Amino acid sequence: MYNTDFKVKYHDIKEELLKNKTQNELNSDPEYEYNNQDILDICDKLYRDELCSVFYADNIIDDKIEIGMKYVLEKIILNNDLKLIINEMKNVIFMMNETDNLSDHEKQYFTQNFDFMLILTLFKEDTFYIFHKCICQQLTLGTIDSNLLDELKNITVVSLNTK
Repeated sequence: MYNTDFKVKYHDIKEELLKNKTQNELNSDPEYEYNNQDILDICDKLYRDELCSVFYADNIIDDKIEIGMKYVLEKIILNNDLKLIINEMKNVIFMMNETDNLSDHEKQYFTQNFDFMLILTLFKEDTFYIFHKCICQQLTLGTIDSNLLDELKNITVVSLNTK
């Protein structure tokens, strides 16, 4: 259902290409250089391919991804430290948006389903490279390294607070 042996590399490749592009801009022939959009497009395709690979899916709309995500969600939500990060994300989002006009029943429904929606957002391109490591550790070890959780928190909760 989820390939914990797969090494996600799209983010590292993107960072390296962007760094090299900046370093080589003055020294190379622009006709043969990738521009920033080329790099982003290539890495977006690589991200989608790697997302499919971890779920053993043939393409991004393969049912294996939905089935695999449900499996991952059931397992990852067992980690109390990750739950704390999800709650912090939720609190920041609630503070940013008006929820006072919701009834108690609507707030409860929203809150229960919102946890899973927030976890699903961790599969997006700007967080998946770290979230994949968290998933792998949770599935194989039953726990997630605190440094890795801090890194995930920094790109989720902290970035939400700066918006």
